[in-house]
Amino acid sequence: MTTPYIARLTDFSGEEEETDVHTWLREAQKAIQANNWNDQRAIQTLPFFLKGTADSWYQSLETKPTSFAEFKNALLEYFSDPNAVIQLQNEFNTIKQNTGETVTQYLARFNRIRRQIEAIEQGYYTDPQVLNQFIRGLKSSILGRVRPAHPNSLLEAVTLARALESAEKEANHSQMVNMVMEENKTETLEKRAKIPATCGHFQKPSANQRPTFEFEENPALPAIETYQLSWTDDQRTGLPAVPTWTSEERSE
Repeated sequence: MTTPYIARLTDFSGEEEETDVHTWLREAQKAIQANNWNDQRAIQTLPFFLKGTADSWYQSLETKPTSFAEFKNALLEYFSDPNAVIQLQNEFNTIKQNTGETVTQYLARFNRIRRQIEAIEQGYYTDPQVLNQFIRGLKSSILGRVRPAHPNSLLEAVTLARALESAEKEANHSQMVNMVMEENKTETLEKRAKIPATCGHFQKPSANQRPTFEFEENPALPAIETYQLSWTDDQRTGLPAVPTWTSEERSE
């Protein structure tokens, strides 16, 4: 009877666009530990996860590896890119939170690059170095408030950055709401100023009521314009009562 895997392992083909060899070997080591494979079981099982180019390489070996250490070294010698770690380090050392990118999205990209480096050279960055690099890459409005707080860990820095991001969004929303309300107030006053006082008066709405404009009959005016005030919900803020004005000619 075949013992089911506790931890499964993805296939490795050796193709550039797929999982790199360092990441795959790191996952292989996790699978070996989780499934409690000894060295012999590991070396018997791992070749089944090699596909395509990787499988062709393994089949071409005249002498097959007899331990996981030999298997790992042979795989690295054939498939690893000596410049890969340098490229990743440059990317990690210059990482910045992009415009429109949330803290969570930035963190995911940050951790992906860090894991790739760790897969090649475990322990390359110390915890303080990782923390400092994360903070340094935050956008300026958040960086300027996280750094003075001196967080002691990456978790503390991420938690604070997310809280500041949330507060920033709330402030921006409130600013937009106030701007829209001010625009609506200005528009209403401008329209009211154009309506002759002898024609009617503006009825201020009470709570939960829509405003109206009531006209008075004035036979002395041969032909004037009347205004109709309608109200819709503003899609930007969710606020009700955004005025729309239309006009029509009144006959004698």
